Amino acid sequence: MQFRWRKYRRGRLSLLQATLVRAVLLIGAVTMAVPFGWMVCTALKDKRTMDSEPYRWLPKMPSADPTVSWSVDYLSASTPDFEDVVLRDFDETAAGDDRAARQGAGSLSMAVDFAADQTPDRTIDLSSAELPDTPVSMLAFWLRGDGSGHHLRVTVHGDGFVYRADDLPVGFEGWKEVHCYFRQEQFDPLGREVVPLRRDPPGDGGYVSLRSIRKVELTAVAEPLWSRAWQRWTYSFRKAWQSMPFGRFYLNSLFVSLAVTLGQVLTSALAGYAFARLKWPGRDKFFLMYLATMMIPAAVTIVPTFVLMKMLGWFDTYRALILPLLFSAYGTFMLRQFFLSLPADLEDAARIDGCGKLRVWLHVILPLSKPALATLATFTFLGCWGAFQWPLFATQSMHMKVLPIGLSAFQDKFSVQYNLMMAASLIVMVPTLAVFLFNQRFFTRGIQLSGMKE
Repeated sequence: MQFRWRKYRRGRLSLLQATLVRAVLLIGAVTMAVPFGWMVCTALKDKRTMDSEPYRWLPKMPSADPTVSWSVDYLSASTPDFEDVVLRDFDETAAGDDRAARQGAGSLSMAVDFAADQTPDRTIDLSSAELPDTPVSMLAFWLRGDGSGHHLRVTVHGDGFVYRADDLPVGFEGWKEVHCYFRQEQFDPLGREVVPLRRDPPGDGGYVSLRSIRKVELTAVAEPLWSRAWQRWTYSFRKAWQSMPFGRFYLNSLFVSLAVTLGQVLTSALAGYAFARLKWPGRDKFFLMYLATMMIPAAVTIVPTFVLMKMLGWFDTYRALILPLLFSAYGTFMLRQFFLSLPADLEDAARIDGCGKLRVWLHVILPLSKPALATLATFTFLGCWGAFQWPLFATQSMHMKVLPIGLSAFQDKFSVQYNLMMAASLIVMVPTLAVFLFNQRFFTRGIQLSGMKE
């Protein structure tokens, strides 16, 4: 079998040529898929697995043993001024090995065997403690997990109130700080476990008087193996979503990206039509001047644009995120070049039928330009969805942040929480994949002009 690339004719590949082409394409696909596979596998692991077994592709399955071996230490409360009030450090009630303590000399043991019908709860009595009469926003304690995946339930009893927390899956190993908030919408991107406390019966949540708290009840709740496995595999996704107001970030990014995309497509289509089809004095010179703005780096215009937004009173608003990005020299150039390639006969026929310039643009030019419009919309949406620099300058409050700024919160000066960052990145990728899959059919579709012959 002879291998003759120079004698290749379209549609006639030899068996060896076809095999080599498919092998090269397969190798390229695998090469591109490996980083994505690593990203997915990293998102399925927790931080301890990342630190101890970084080369492990998938997390371990939880043990089928129906037991837990937890320890609790250093129960404290936090005031509105972020001052900690130590409630119990369990020095005098040490249970087990002293080396298991997080603070002081001992810890409260929670070793439970669900098969033996042991008592699965521990009660921390605070009624006899001399507590100050100060409002507190949360209770915190250190919990040493065993990675079993069974749940911990926290209940706070007080004078005339009971607060119950959502079950906390203890899928981690080692000591970790648990924050139980009386106030809602508390977020922590630093890797702590955060559980909200809800009043039972429902009532107004907020600050609670520390002196009115009587006891804290910790209960171990058994979970089936499949549930614990699911909790472990989705831990990073749930933790990334709960660490900050990702829902609000999602709405902000989606609204801003859609508004900028629609605005850029509209303004670029109008400007491109004016530069391509309309004849007016100085048209080409103005187009070159407009095109020259592409040579100005975006970083140079950030400070003047920021000052303008402050003067107009638009700082930290949607107007500051949207209006400066509604015009694009690149989009105008691309659509102008596409409009120039359209046959003039259709435009002349529309004018004979009585269409004006705007109706020709709306009913003739735009329907024939769907591939170019879809391409520009895709590029604009992807660029705005991943924009970081301008939203960082244009916003200040938490409710105006966008997704790229939220992703940066998983990285600080000393460490990077790769599992949470990869999980959040996969969540952020969903709209971009949807936009690409929806618009990809326009990339290869040609302009079909039935009955036209040039």
